[in-house]
Amino acid sequence: MAAHLRRGPGAGSSVWLAGLWRDIRYGVRALRRTPVFALGSVITVALTVGATTAIFSVAYAVLLSELPYAEPERLVWIWSDQPGRDRTPFNVPDFIDYRDGMRTLAGLAGYFAAGANLDDEAAAERVQGIRATGNLFGVLGAHAAIGRLLQPHDAFADVPGAVVLSEAYWKRRFGGDPGIVGQSIRLDGEPYIVVGVAAAGFAMPIRNIDFVLPFSPDRDPRRGARNSFNFIHGVGRLAPDVSPAQAADELTAIARRLQAAYPVENARKRGVRMVGALEGVTGPFRVALLTLLGGVVAVLLIACANLATLQLVRVTSRGSEHAVRLALGSPRSQIVRQLLVESLLVSVAGGTLGVLLAKWGVTGLAALAPTTLPRLGDTPLDGVVLTVALVVSAASGVLFGALPAATATRTDIREALQDGSRGATRSGGGARSLLVGVEVALAASLLVVVALLGKSFALVLAVAPGFDGTHALSVRVSLPPSRYRTVEAITTFQRGLAQQLAELPGVTETGAVSVLPLSGLLSRVPFTVEGRPVERERVPLAQYRMVAPGYFASARIPIVGGRAIAESDVAGSRPVAVVSESLAREWLSGMDPIGAQVLVDDNDGPPRPLEIVGVVGDVQQIALDGPATWDIYLPYAQVHADNIGSAAGNMFWLLRTAGAPMALAPAVAQAVQRVDASVAASQIRPLESYVSDSLSPRRFTLVLMAAFAVTALALAVTGIFAVVACSIRERTRELGIRSALGASLSRLVRLVTGAAALAAALGLAAGLALAAVTMLLLESLLFNVAPADVATFVEVGAVVAGFAVLACIAPAAGLGRILGRQPY
Repeated sequence: MAAHLRRGPGAGSSVWLAGLWRDIRYGVRALRRTPVFALGSVITVALTVGATTAIFSVAYAVLLSELPYAEPERLVWIWSDQPGRDRTPFNVPDFIDYRDGMRTLAGLAGYFAAGANLDDEAAAERVQGIRATGNLFGVLGAHAAIGRLLQPHDAFADVPGAVVLSEAYWKRRFGGDPGIVGQSIRLDGEPYIVVGVAAAGFAMPIRNIDFVLPFSPDRDPRRGARNSFNFIHGVGRLAPDVSPAQAADELTAIARRLQAAYPVENARKRGVRMVGALEGVTGPFRVALLTLLGGVVAVLLIACANLATLQLVRVTSRGSEHAVRLALGSPRSQIVRQLLVESLLVSVAGGTLGVLLAKWGVTGLAALAPTTLPRLGDTPLDGVVLTVALVVSAASGVLFGALPAATATRTDIREALQDGSRGATRSGGGARSLLVGVEVALAASLLVVVALLGKSFALVLAVAPGFDGTHALSVRVSLPPSRYRTVEAITTFQRGLAQQLAELPGVTETGAVSVLPLSGLLSRVPFTVEGRPVERERVPLAQYRMVAPGYFASARIPIVGGRAIAESDVAGSRPVAVVSESLAREWLSGMDPIGAQVLVDDNDGPPRPLEIVGVVGDVQQIALDGPATWDIYLPYAQVHADNIGSAAGNMFWLLRTAGAPMALAPAVAQAVQRVDASVAASQIRPLESYVSDSLSPRRFTLVLMAAFAVTALALAVTGIFAVVACSIRERTRELGIRSALGASLSRLVRLVTGAAALAAALGLAAGLALAAVTMLLLESLLFNVAPADVATFVEVGAVVAGFAVLACIAPAAGLGRILGRQPY
């Protein structure tokens, strides 16, 4: 007895494992007997698991995985809160006051975008980076891959200064050579010592950072200029036991003190805006990615419901088999286990294939995704993602296997044995109808979302950008401020480059602008119209553009009044400006805009007057789906002395050509080098690509959601078809008897399709209701379309209903032929 008790646990495990192995072998044989079902199920699971894993890997990398900083939950990105402006930076004196006055932050660092020309022995290269206070990496809690990161004393060091490289740029430009630490590189003609490389995953709200240079607000000449430009973004680390709300309250109190002390300069600065570490980096992509994740999960659920429906059909056809096993003494739990094992075999095989597909899926998503999507390079199929894939695969097996297995246990042995090979599990009909309703509901909901997104996309496409991007090439040229310190130096370079570009074959027009439309860059200044005062808190903002002669012609921006910027608009002559039609209509109504004076606050002193000499058509400067902006254009030659650095560093040239724009790219780069060998041409691309890129976030979401919706509809139609076909097979004898007794064929068709049609109708109603709620949450993704657009709901309802009718009729179409062959 004692020996038996000692062997008991081991013996029980052996019996259980032996039974499981027997179920696996039997399950494999059962699936081999139905190869079409087995292969179709594996492929369905593989595609849905692969898509779910790929989308989750991107969403996890962008939205869920923590930034590689110490205690990232204590990090907050900070901007000034001003009406009508999103994420407004601080100017130098304000940043210093916040830094010195706060107590709820353990540290406050500042940073701003800074491009530079990397001087190379062969040729110059344009690189993008940031300048930051020396405590930036300390506040972030970042780590170095090699060497060290910036420290506070670096901001006060003399030449050569320190520079930190990003890991991606270190590998791309220097081949990951650790010997780069301690070496000197030249940026904009100035020497810098590479002190280290930031660890992988270094991320900021500013994208594509190649380097980090030190910056000291205390040594900046604008530290006493209260009306100077806002350009410093803030990042803070909360002090221990301090909540974000407490920190925001303190910083808002500082803002109010500054507003009281400087009522003119700080009139619009009503507080601060703070967001968490991840939200600051992911920006506007959160809603879109969560929408995609929700869409792919809906497809996964539909696939599970579809496979459960097919499995129920299969269980029905195996009713006599299960009845025989039950009659011979097999427990019902064994049949349940057997069916669950078969489902898990399908899910494991499909899940394994799905993980392989997910690897390609991530690559495809990276190619399709907008270039502005942050952290897209950090999307490996790591342990977390693979664990999710494993859980999804196993859960799908349980989901589509549990209901059929439970239904099989309700087999009536006597009825099944009497029916012979037609043995059926009669109680499965209700379960099949329920699953069909779920499939149709989810599919209809996805189709409504896609239809509304598609209408929004079409309306955005119809928006005129205000310029002609066809047959135009754009190139960015940034001059080193250390060598271009005067307006004369900048305009001399421009004249030389304009001559070089005009001599290129096929070039018909050239021009330059400081910020290209739809480039993602912003430059705004407060302005008023002379003689029309505005309250300080309500001073409007205009998009501020410096242009060279020929810009409006090369961009095909129409002149609707007056004239364009001309060669005669030079330093020392009357300061002039050209304004957009919207600005003239809104702020110059009732007067002739030509000759009016606009007061532009584009310097560290008081606003300066510019005479309006022309009015041009509106341009979508920020986004195609945004409102028209108020734009002010002025000549590079008349830029204020406080703006010379910005004028030198921001110059986009446009070339109008009759041929393919990119064919000119090598010649354009060489032309820039001929004018100044230390200046690099960068971002050489067709102008129309900026329009395409501005649409890429919407296109990305729409294409993937459309693929999900079409897949969902196909699966729902398959499920309806399978239910009707199963009903016909189960009730063939009954239908034959009814036919012999005089029942019409149409009545018999209604009999076999009624349950599926009712389930589809109820599912459609539920799906439209679900879509109405969903679109309230996704309203930010729409453009000029109401979330409850009645026409869209009616159209989707008609499409789904039509496919449902076809799915019901198709298997019933041959009912007469089947009954004619059936012996009763």
